[in-house]
Amino acid sequence: MNLKPWFLKFSALVLTIILSLTIFSLPASAFDKDELLLLKDRNECSGCDLSGAPLNCSNLSEADLSNANLRNAILNNADLTNANLENAKLNGATLISANLSGGDTNLKEAILVGADLSKANISEANMRGANLKDAKLEGTNLCNTILLEATMPDDTIYDSRITVLERNCP
Repeated sequence: MNLKPWFLKFSALVLTIILSLTIFSLPASAFDKDELLLLKDRNECSGCDLSGAPLNCSNLSEADLSNANLRNAILNNADLTNANLENAKLNGATLISANLSGGDTNLKEAILVGADLSKANISEANMRGANLKDAKLEGTNLCNTILLEATMPDDTIYDSRITVLERNCP
């Protein structure tokens, strides 16, 4: 009995299964490259899909990213001072050491569930109604940040008694 043809077919099947599992388990990079170019060119991309976009060290100061999809975006060391991120979806985004400070930084109603904001500077930003459930805030500067109605990582919701967080202030 000749096992070689059977073994070759079986090997091809196993290889196909392994490749399929590998390809389908890779994270999808869904961001629109044209929208990424628009952001870099005009510093504006309201409502854009930038999910998973690599934006490390980007200068996005005063950018309009309102209603943008930034899920799983990589924004480590990005400059977002005075940026408009109202209603932005930042679920799972990494913003390690990002600068989101400034009285005009708008994170109202932003969704930051599971985001990593470790060592980020969010001082003086407006985070009214933002959702930070399960977010990482180790070493984050929240000095004078407006947190009225914001959901914190532990599910605490700041009500009218605590509108501005005065901790981690230099």
